[in-house]
Amino acid sequence: MNGPCCRKWLHRFVAMFRYCAGVLALAACSASTQEITAVARPPFSESWPQFEIFQMRDCPRQVTMLRLGAGDERPAEFSVWEWVDKQERLCLLWKAKLRNPYRPKSYVGCDGGRFLVTFDDWLMKRKDTGVVQRLSAGTTDNCIVMYDFARGRSRSFRLEEFAPDAWSAHPSFNPGTWMTNAYMHPENRVVFVTSPSFHRMILGEEAPFVVLDLMSLRIQAMDHAPAEYSRSVYYDTQRQASWKWTFSMGKSAPLEPDWGIAFALPTLLKATRVRDLGPDWPFQPVEDVAHFRLDAKSGDYLRCPAEDWYDRFSGQAEKDGAADVPSTKAGSDRRGK
Repeated sequence: MNGPCCRKWLHRFVAMFRYCAGVLALAACSASTQEITAVARPPFSESWPQFEIFQMRDCPRQVTMLRLGAGDERPAEFSVWEWVDKQERLCLLWKAKLRNPYRPKSYVGCDGGRFLVTFDDWLMKRKDTGVVQRLSAGTTDNCIVMYDFARGRSRSFRLEEFAPDAWSAHPSFNPGTWMTNAYMHPENRVVFVTSPSFHRMILGEEAPFVVLDLMSLRIQAMDHAPAEYSRSVYYDTQRQASWKWTFSMGKSAPLEPDWGIAFALPTLLKATRVRDLGPDWPFQPVEDVAHFRLDAKSGDYLRCPAEDWYDRFSGQAEKDGAADVPSTKAGSDRRGK
């Protein structure tokens, strides 16, 4: 074989070698990337579901869904859904990433799901050790975070950024016991972080009183706590809901979505009536149980037969005829109103 021919075949061999080496390197890089980006379940208790679903008190049509975060790679997520189309559909209104890497310690929604206020972090990675653990209340950048989903805005506050000096100087002040409840004034679009009586009992009559202004995303300080709240102020959104919500991924799927996939949703939702609303509420579903399946095309949840439901813990499907049948005479009377 002459010189030019040898060089030609040599060049082809080298080119083929480089191509194969590149393919192998790309595959190795892809495998390495998948290994790095795989997100394990964060250190929550095994009894904690990945999704927390509640009906809003101030607007019974709205349903909120908090998804626990997996850390900085995929922080906590929050979405608001509305029960529409003659109770046949759950339509997505808002969704957003939260500033909490794992989960807020507590949270409240207001104004039909437009506003969200979160308090503190349930878990946080320590900057000095890198260990994920529970920290004392009022020690993170997310002591209070306010969200306005309609305008796509949010603002976070550290405790020292809004707490009056009179608070920190008071020997009875403890952020862990102070920010345990939230009272909402839907007409004025403000949130109070505690009751006037509790505030006076802990900090005294003359201690400043803070108010969360949702429209401006600011925290304002009053000279002292009001004597009492007006009748339009309400408390405890979750416990007084009339529906209990659970989720499932279906029979052939894992118990919950991959923690590393952003904005993953449950395949199935189930709403079970736990209490009746007053006759003055405009939204009065007649069923005792309702099932929904996520529609891939629209992104909404659509009503589905009870037989589609599959309990993710018991491993059992819903019994035939168990849904959509009022269980009491009161439920039957309610349909005619």
